[in-house]
Amino acid sequence: MNWTYFPWIGLFVGCALFSVAESTIGGTVNCFQCNVFNQGAREFCANAERKMYNCSGCLKTHTRVYMHDQWLQYKYVTVTSKYCIQYMNFRRPEGCYVKSADQGYIKQCYCYSHWCNAASKNSNRTLAMTVVQVAFVAALLSWIRGS
Repeated sequence: MNWTYFPWIGLFVGCALFSVAESTIGGTVNCFQCNVFNQGAREFCANAERKMYNCSGCLKTHTRVYMHDQWLQYKYVTVTSKYCIQYMNFRRPEGCYVKSADQGYIKQCYCYSHWCNAASKNSNRTLAMTVVQVAFVAALLSWIRGS
């Protein structure tokens, strides 16, 4: 067995563990926040998503309610909001939870990696880290085969 490859393998495993730990365990994450009231004014998602830092977690809610505005006139209203969770006494498992409300529903999705409550499911940072790790493994394997 050739022991010269073990430092490279250890470096790869260390980088992989660091990226997983950094995005999921402890620490803080960065989130988007919109469709919330801030100092008496509502910040709409259509205008711009506010970037929030040092969050305990991210939350995205999708609310759909049945409204009765006028006599014999009904409509469904759907609103999506994004939050930076600052303080969490308990940590819900990552995922979405649905509750029924007023002939509609509320879907709350909790996540704990950077920018995870964006419109797309994958964050750019996670994708970039995966690409770097795959490129590193490919380079390591080609180097091993060439030796």
